[in-house]
Amino acid sequence: MNEDIKQFLFAHIESVEQLEIIFLLRQYPDKWWSAQTIADEMRASSSSVSNRLNTIDRLHLLENDANSMVRYKLQSEIGR
Repeated sequence: MNEDIKQFLFAHIESVEQLEIIFLLRQYPDKWWSAQTIADEMRASSSSVSNRLNTIDRLHLLENDANSMVRYKLQSEIGR
């Protein structure tokens, strides 16, 4: 594993769930997700997913679309 990736993981990834969300979003780089849709897909708590998304967003890894409801996807440079 690349040393930069290891350092990023150790410094910023707080849980397996957080990493799973990033992997899910990366699988569908052009799809917009709501926290509830991610929670349903992962069979996880929507409040937990929301908290994880906030953490991921603070890392500047997400794009937000708040036109009608808050939706997320990975930044274009990361998702591909």
